[in-house]
Amino acid sequence: MITRRAVTAGLVTTLVALSRESRAQIPDGPEQVLTAKPTPTKLRPDAVAEADIWTFDGSLSSALRIKHGSELRLKLQNETALPLSLHFHGVRGPNAMDGVGGLTQEPAAPGKRHEYRFTPPDVGTFLIRPCVLGGSAEPAECGLSGFLIVEEPHSPQVDQDLALLVDDWRLNDDGSLAPFEKPTEAAAGRLGSWLSVNGKATPQRIEALPGGRLRL
Repeated sequence: MITRRAVTAGLVTTLVALSRESRAQIPDGPEQVLTAKPTPTKLRPDAVAEADIWTFDGSLSSALRIKHGSELRLKLQNETALPLSLHFHGVRGPNAMDGVGGLTQEPAAPGKRHEYRFTPPDVGTFLIRPCVLGGSAEPAECGLSGFLIVEEPHSPQVDQDLALLVDDWRLNDDGSLAPFEKPTEAAAGRLGSWLSVNGKATPQRIEALPGGRLRL
């Protein structure tokens, strides 16, 4: 005779086995490295001087992509002159991986590395930026920002999928980056005088076919 208890126990055993199997089928994301480093660049088209900006791997629109359910395995290599940690805006995750230097982790000193490992529970496009208590603005205003894109299991059918990072820069007349003259600017940020999208001048042209589908 099959009892309700036996049926319940069998169901629980099946669900546990399925749960384990589904977890085993979700791969970890590949190990990725973001190297923060000085990258002198002429930002404005009419600039006569380079701006002393900082980038991740030489790009002002770096994007890390992982599949939903995969573990993010990221190493920050700090080749700048300031301690750094990385915060992932809007990502729910373990507190130890939240990337708030001086609170949830020790910042990576110049020349050092720090590893982040967690599984983002939500799909979406998220901002990566430096976050050190009392010292976040200067590395961010120098250009250190990028994307974490957690891809859907079934992405919508689009002709173009474009990630756009809008930033403002405080530049001198010659195009060089204005220095941080006040401690409050380095800690809290400042308004810029020149706008960019993915590090390039605006406006920018995007060509699309009539009736085409774009995701921005």
